[in-house]
Amino acid sequence: MTPDELHGRPVTALIHPDDRRALLEAAPSVRSGGSYASELRLLRADGTSVWVANSTTAVLDPITHDLLEYRVSVRDITERKRLETELEQQALHDPLTGVGNRFLLQSSLDDASTPSADDTDLAVLLLDLDRFKEVNDTYGHAIGDEVLVIVASRLASLTRSTDTLTRTGGDEFVIVCPDTDQNSAVAIGERILRSLAGQIATSAAVVSIGASVGVSHRRGAVGDPDALLIEADHAMYAAKRAGRNQVHVSSASR
Repeated sequence: MTPDELHGRPVTALIHPDDRRALLEAAPSVRSGGSYASELRLLRADGTSVWVANSTTAVLDPITHDLLEYRVSVRDITERKRLETELEQQALHDPLTGVGNRFLLQSSLDDASTPSADDTDLAVLLLDLDRFKEVNDTYGHAIGDEVLVIVASRLASLTRSTDTLTRTGGDEFVIVCPDTDQNSAVAIGERILRSLAGQIATSAAVVSIGASVGVSHRRGAVGDPDALLIEADHAMYAAKRAGRNQVHVSSASR
């Protein structure tokens, strides 16, 4: 924007809508002679945004203490924010499939352990691929990796934005589903089985796998969220013992 285009516009019009509240909350303190430092997004003329480090200080009349002006300093930190996002992605996501890793899973389970209302549901689905070892043994790990990427993509298409999909190692995936009752969790598990029941075409082979799914569920305060993961794991192994390609619910679920 040119200086003429900026003249007369309210400062809030230049700030990304998601970042305005914090600035407005700090305004009374700044007006009384304080200062405010933050990181926020400014809007460009084309509607895109740029991250800046902002420092705002009020200049007061030394005698009357009336507000004379604001002194604002901004510094472009877009590149730093980009690197931070990349590092966070690497820290919390599986490098092969792009879904969450064990750290993200633990964070999601920890969040679920906070006190909740009695009518809140939480479900955990743990699935292990069937016949995946045969794929690796027959076609090699490169093809096995392709299969894992395809499986992760199919699982992601079945999850909501509020769910947390993670790969916890090998051919094991976990989905944490807030606000999901036991019947709905079983329905998700059955959709997963249907999604993985068909053939999977890789660059060098067409393979058939499947999955065994364990479900655990709590209604109300979770208490120990790790227990849900253990229960889902036990249910998954029960599904495998029963013949694989099944959904089993933990006997401890309630």
